[in-house]
Amino acid sequence: MSKVELDPREIEIPKNVLKARLGFGRVREIPPAFEKYVREAYEELLEVATPVVLWEDFEAKSEGGKISFDGLELSGKLVEAHLLGSKLVTVFLATLGEGVDEKIEEHFARGEDLMGFFLDGIASEMVEYALRRVDATLRIQRPHLLGGFKVSPGYVDLPLELNERIVKMFEGQVDVRVVQGSYVLVPRKTITAFLGWRERDAKEI
Repeated sequence: MSKVELDPREIEIPKNVLKARLGFGRVREIPPAFEKYVREAYEELLEVATPVVLWEDFEAKSEGGKISFDGLELSGKLVEAHLLGSKLVTVFLATLGEGVDEKIEEHFARGEDLMGFFLDGIASEMVEYALRRVDATLRIQRPHLLGGFKVSPGYVDLPLELNERIVKMFEGQVDVRVVQGSYVLVPRKTITAFLGWRERDAKEI
């Protein structure tokens, strides 16, 4: 099991991605009337976010349209497209910590909906790019392996219930829990994912 704590100021979110997430995807720049609030929300996030990414590798076996590792057996369209045939599967959990949830709720409680909305949107991208940063590092460190696309519980036909298994896997390493019945992750700015690795053809190295 591996764990890395990141400095939120070192997590780069592309401007076009942030612009689209905040609802300004059809304009070239964020309008001046909103730019000040976006900047303030970003600075607030940098003060309260504590990005942590955990991951663990498992040897995997594919058979009969299913992939199995660590006692799990997964199947379905998403698994078939992105995990089936992998010799290794990496399980990820990334979170920004409870301080972000508290700050977002604080703004909405005061009726500062715009700030709450901007902070929520920026935080959603930050946790995603924290995970992408670790993902990119692993791909560089493993030139003999070809990493596929990350897939997360709740997308397409991959059961959201898998969140419970992943959180338990990293229990004691990070303060993340699952809401019983809904399998929603808390803190809310937390994501989980699976990444499959195949042997890279020698010609591709």
